[in-house]
Amino acid sequence: MTQAEGQQAWTRAKGGYYVQVGGSYLQANSLLNGTAEAIPLNRDVTDITVQAYGEYGLTKKITLSAQLPLKLLSVKNTIGQPALQDGSLTALSNIVAAATANLYNKKGYVVSGKTFVSLPTATFQSETGLRSGFDALSVAPSIMAGIGRNKFFSSAELGYVFRTNGYSDRLFGAWQIGKFLGKKKRLLTMLGVEYMNSLKKESFEDGTSATTGLYLDQQSYLSPNLKLGFKATPKVMLWFSVGGGLGSVTRRIAASPGLSFSVSYQK
Repeated sequence: MTQAEGQQAWTRAKGGYYVQVGGSYLQANSLLNGTAEAIPLNRDVTDITVQAYGEYGLTKKITLSAQLPLKLLSVKNTIGQPALQDGSLTALSNIVAAATANLYNKKGYVVSGKTFVSLPTATFQSETGLRSGFDALSVAPSIMAGIGRNKFFSSAELGYVFRTNGYSDRLFGAWQIGKFLGKKKRLLTMLGVEYMNSLKKESFEDGTSATTGLYLDQQSYLSPNLKLGFKATPKVMLWFSVGGGLGSVTRRIAASPGLSFSVSYQK
């Protein structure tokens, strides 16, 4: 699910909050691996996520956030004599908690520091190869910067992910620019790009999860995305997003775009 405001550098007012609930859908039968052609899995994999995300302004400069994702996964073999079973898995993915602290906010420019912790709350099903998240504790400090103007806003993030259990650490970044359209400014259009690069210091043995392509170690990607938000009321937004990795610079990621839908409320 797209965190429509989760990657922005602005913190919330004290006592203010933001809640977003929605889901995402992805179906794939091959993996991008930095080559011209995708690698076939010989299996059809369906990945549905139902997720709740929230932010709360603890103080004027500190915002706490959390996300609770539930995975509904299934796999079906497309070859005559499969080595693994068809099946499905419904389980929690990695629960995430984060804190964002405002460091500078003046004349429309803002700089913040953020740290998130991703818990090893996922499940692995060896007989099908389905995995609902990474089997690791992750801690990721980052720096965020943004600019807000009457006609547009833009925000960027750069950080480092420390991971346990033999998973390689990762470098990540994100950038987005958004603008409200129309006389009543009810339609928000956001263009962005996300970057992730595995540093390959260690290697986690994914076992049979490599046959589904879900949450593999040593993933890298550059993913452009489009997000649309419609302001149904002054406090309620409807969201849609689509995004996917670019084949030439993406490794061990599903060769299919992901679609997300959600609704949000803020105070």
